[in-house]
Amino acid sequence: MALFLDTNVFLYAAGGPHPLKEPCGRILKAVADGTIEAVVDTEVLQELLYVLERRGLVRRGTGLVSSVVELVGRVLPVAAHDMELACKLLLKSKGLPVRDAVHAAVMMNNGLDTVVTADQHFARIKGLRCIQPAEVETTRA
Repeated sequence: MALFLDTNVFLYAAGGPHPLKEPCGRILKAVADGTIEAVVDTEVLQELLYVLERRGLVRRGTGLVSSVVELVGRVLPVAAHDMELACKLLLKSKGLPVRDAVHAAVMMNNGLDTVVTADQHFARIKGLRCIQPAEVETTRA
């Protein structure tokens, strides 16, 4: 089963020193070698660009987006029916950030139930399983 990788996995892996840099880097290496099947949506790509552009790192952002697309291979679109579900999730889950509601809706509408994230927001959504980056198994059985 594919894992949905939240934006922060890529940001920590590509960023400076941080306790999550190594676990996130291991996850991406496992995706690259085929140990983990990963999925993102177009909102993850937009969020990467947004964060890095705000830091004055547009070139780095565009390069990271290209690398993510090449790495995961499967980028799900955000469609109107995803936005409808995201709105319902926002109304049900107090404090849920809009971007996380969009990711959750895309996941649910595409039969995905597991997200790798450093955030706790996804835990508010019934039916989704959240895994912290350090808890992801990155070796073959």
